[in-house]
Amino acid sequence: MNLTDEHGNSALHAAACAGVLVAIEPLLSAGAGIGTRNVEGKTPLHCACESFAYLHRSAPQTNGGHSSPPSDGTDVWMGRRVDLSAMNERDFGGFLMQRQDDRRRAAAREKHLEVVRRLLDRGASTVAQDGIGATPLHYACTSGDLQLVQLLLNAPMGRYVLLDQSARSPLFWAAEHGATNIVRAMSYYPNTMNVSEILAPQSISTRQRVYLYGDLVRYTLIKCRDNRGWFPLHAAAAAGHEHTVEALLERSDIGSGVPDRESKTALWWAEENNHLACASRLRTARRQQALLRIPQATYGLT
Repeated sequence: MNLTDEHGNSALHAAACAGVLVAIEPLLSAGAGIGTRNVEGKTPLHCACESFAYLHRSAPQTNGGHSSPPSDGTDVWMGRRVDLSAMNERDFGGFLMQRQDDRRRAAAREKHLEVVRRLLDRGASTVAQDGIGATPLHYACTSGDLQLVQLLLNAPMGRYVLLDQSARSPLFWAAEHGATNIVRAMSYYPNTMNVSEILAPQSISTRQRVYLYGDLVRYTLIKCRDNRGWFPLHAAAAAGHEHTVEALLERSDIGSGVPDRESKTALWWAEENNHLACASRLRTARRQQALLRIPQATYGLT
């Protein structure tokens, strides 16, 4: 039952990755190892979250992110509102194909969510780290799906948030992949919170920094620098995720002109990669922060 392929994947890894819901319970009942790792150090829960994230990120966004069509006789196709009655035959055929694809993706999403739920119910660890130190929460945060992230955070050990080997938090991964709704959900907090680390339980390696999710960790994670000295704002700007940059800048205490270890700011990275919209937002934020005279001396490298 725990035989693996050349990549170290067991049958449970394969079922979790493909979202084959009907195979999960029989495999677990037959003794499949829920904590078995492949050659990359990933458990079946890692694979399920990573596969879910890929499925969600590759899905086209229609109806402005809503699943139901507008109620005025129109619909959204290829990012624009259209009148179905005025469509020619070719466009209408394309619209129907897109709708069928949307339904297939929605069904696959529900299956993947249920796979994650079953694995968690059977005791899958949310703090297991793979070969690069990433937990299932890291991969889930790249999906932009709040329901998946909430499933992991509600698990018994789900509130313990670990950093990967590059000192990147799950929020950092979300910013890097443009998961704006996850960034908003994980970065809002009362500005008077104090930053603090907590003691990890014995089942978590104390070599990694560990945070307890809640208002306290929301404050901490958004100010975590990775090994390059990047904040999540640097990552979003370098990748050109305009809306994510905007979400991070809504935090009035995030300095847009704070340099990394190479003395390069988020604005520099946006301009270097020719992300003009991000650069424009960062320039505006810098002007506003200069007017407010927000001190940035507290953002020194540690």
